[in-house]
Amino acid sequence: MHSNIKYLFYSLLLTQALVLFSCNKPVPGKSETATTATPVKSDSVTEGPEPIVPVASSPNPGGKDGYIIHISTGANDAYKVVMALQMASDLSANNDVLVYFDHNGISTAFEASPDLVYAPFPSSKKQISDLLSKSVKISVCDPCLKAAWKKPADLIKGITLGKPADFSTFSTGRIITLTY
Repeated sequence: MHSNIKYLFYSLLLTQALVLFSCNKPVPGKSETATTATPVKSDSVTEGPEPIVPVASSPNPGGKDGYIIHISTGANDAYKVVMALQMASDLSANNDVLVYFDHNGISTAFEASPDLVYAPFPSSKKQISDLLSKSVKISVCDPCLKAAWKKPADLIKGITLGKPADFSTFSTGRIITLTY
């Protein structure tokens, strides 16, 4: 039995050595210098790789910016709901906007929902109506709708079920999410 353990130990050691040796070989067709960073010289950086520019400060690649207004709060916090809808309205003047209700927020999207009011903002139903008239897409989370035992027919006319593709295709510019 002692010799079996010794054989197993040496086999394992040999396997590890082969793995280490094979990992250190250069990839055929690639030079070793192709994988190293080229120093960049500028006023702020004298050596090292090219600096990473945050997406938020990058120029818009084209088209309008898109804003997802994510509302997960419902009647339990009317202020957040109407403030989020007001933000959607304000942003829709110059940007693409998608309003997305999920979790408790879906309770605002039903025909039978109470009209949430919090001064100085317009009521939730008024703002939803105004956004829909501006062709702002408003959608709800399908699994959340099912969890609330509701159907698409229970939604305010014009509000749709959200689809994953909606989040990336509603705008041609950057996509920024604001969560309420």
